[in-house]
Amino acid sequence: MVVASTATAASAGVDNISFRVADAQVERLGDCDVDAVYSRLGVMFFADPVAAFANIRGALRPDGVLAFACWQSVFDNEWMLVPGGAAMSVTGTPLPMPGPGEPGPFSLADADHLASILANAGFQHVEITSAVHPISLPEAQLDTLASSSQQVGAVREVLKNADAETAARIEAAIRDALADRVEGGFVTLSAAAHIVHARA
Repeated sequence: MVVASTATAASAGVDNISFRVADAQVERLGDCDVDAVYSRLGVMFFADPVAAFANIRGALRPDGVLAFACWQSVFDNEWMLVPGGAAMSVTGTPLPMPGPGEPGPFSLADADHLASILANAGFQHVEITSAVHPISLPEAQLDTLASSSQQVGAVREVLKNADAETAARIEAAIRDALADRVEGGFVTLSAAAHIVHARA
C-alpha cells in the first residue's frame, strides 16, 4: 500500500506528502503538529484502544481533528452476518469471534463505549453518527459476493482449518443464503457504520 500510494502521489505531481508504516498504538506519530487523523475501518483492531487513541491525540495539534469510520454491530451488518450464519449451519458450532473488549471488527460497535474510550483518551466534542448504506448487487454477481464473503471475518477463520468437504459445504451454504436474499434481481444486505468526529 505504501508503494502504491507513493506512486500515485508521484504520478499526480504531489510532492509534499509521505507514506510510512507505523503502529499507531505505540509509535511516535508526531508532537502536537498533525492537523488531522483519518481512518476507514481500521481502528477497531487496537489491543488497547484508549492507549492508541491517546497516542494519536498526542500527535494532533490543539483542536486537531480525528475522523474515522467503524462498524456497528454484526446484527446491523448482514453482509457479514448472513455468510457467518450459513457457515455456522454447516459446522454446528459458533464461529470464532473476539470476546468483549478484545480487538475485532465490531469492538467499537457500542456508541456509548466508543465515546467513553475517546473521552478517556483525551478527545473532546465527540460526535458519532450512523451511516446505513445497504449493499445491493445484481443477482449476476452473486457468485462473486459469495466468494468475497469467504475471505473476511469469522468465515475466513473457519475455512483456514476446514477440510475440503466441509469447505465445499460452507461455500454452498453461503451461496444458498445469499440467493435467498435476492429480490427484484438484486442481492441486498444491510451495512452500517459509525462515522466519528472528535477534537484534540
